[in-house]
Formats: sequence, C-alpha cells, structure tokens
Amino acid sequence: MLSKQQVSYVGTSVASAEEWHLRQKYQGIARDVFGDSVRIKSGQVIRFRDTAARILMDKGWKPGGVASAMQAVRILREHAEELAALVEITKDNPDSQKVE
Repeated sequence: MLSKQQVSYVGTSVASAEEWHLRQKYQGIARDVFGDSVRIKSGQVIRFRDTAARILMDKGWKPGGVASAMQAVRILREHAEELAALVEITKDNPDSQKVE
C-alpha cells in the first residue's frame, strides 16, 4: 500500500532536491532523444516532462514494455524541435549552449 522512498537532498531546499530527483528520471530521456552530450537546462525539468508527456499523449502513445519505450523515443525524436529549447549541449561543442 504505502512504500518508503529514499530521497537524497542536493542543495539547500526541498525544491532543489525535487528538481534533482526529476532530473535523474528525465535526463535519460533527453539523452535518448538528443544524444549523450545534452542535459536538461536548469529550471526546465518540469517543462521538459510536461512537453514530452503532451507530445506522447497527442500521438496516442501508451506506456508498457520495451517496444513501447522505443516507440516513445521515436515519437519524441520526431518532435525534438519542441524539446530543443529546454536542453543544452554539455560537451563536444563548448561554444554552443542550445540545441538548434
């Protein structure tokens, strides 16, 4: 019924700890869509999550299984331009801070 969850706090506030937790979950999705050298911009994790969820729901995607996860990545890659403003390049191109 109720489950216990261990939370690691980073920073000085509960808000920063919550963002850290969300970032851990959605950073993998950002990498799947844009590649390893991309990270979600600071303060944009919730917007990234909401945008990705809207894109998937609009396309009728249903969660469940490995094939479903691969389909979600394909859908998000097809609509990457909507997520691009929410991510930044972290290496390989230090002069660029935004995915175009």
